[in-house]
Amino acid sequence: MTVLEHHFLGADGIPAKHETSQVIRSMTDGLESYLYRFDTNALTVEVERGGRAGQVRRVGDGIWAVDIVLTKPLRLHETASLSYRTTFRYQEPPDPVMRRAVPEKANSVEIYVRFHPDKLPGAVWWCTWDGLDGGVLHEAVAELDDEHSVHKFLEGAEKALVGFRWEW
Repeated sequence: MTVLEHHFLGADGIPAKHETSQVIRSMTDGLESYLYRFDTNALTVEVERGGRAGQVRRVGDGIWAVDIVLTKPLRLHETASLSYRTTFRYQEPPDPVMRRAVPEKANSVEIYVRFHPDKLPGAVWWCTWDGLDGGVLHEAVAELDDEHSVHKFLEGAEKALVGFRWEW
């Protein structure tokens, strides 16, 4: 799996949109869909390439998901290229984090967070977490670039929860 996550915050500091591009590899014969999971139901998912989005549904305690039905079923070890956009409708600001779970091995993971110039964070850290409800295992200060963004590229990530957290 290769995944590019681009997260954009609005002038109010609330996530506005999230763009994902990824290549998935089927580990079974006849894979028909990819399960995209998230921690809110205040969103809309639009698939731009590689399939179509189903309905948002609850799949666990505080976890929702949508099945992205692939353009065609994949055979064992075949790949598909997906591109989808998530648009948020938060009523209240969520926790100031952008995290990505890597449940299986990923060849590469890129996480990019862009802050609106009218609402810049006081500090940002690159982190790894001990599960969705766990604490921070490791963190390192991240500096904003000239585009008011932070970026991290990982090669060979496996069974990890990684991303950025910030303070206003």
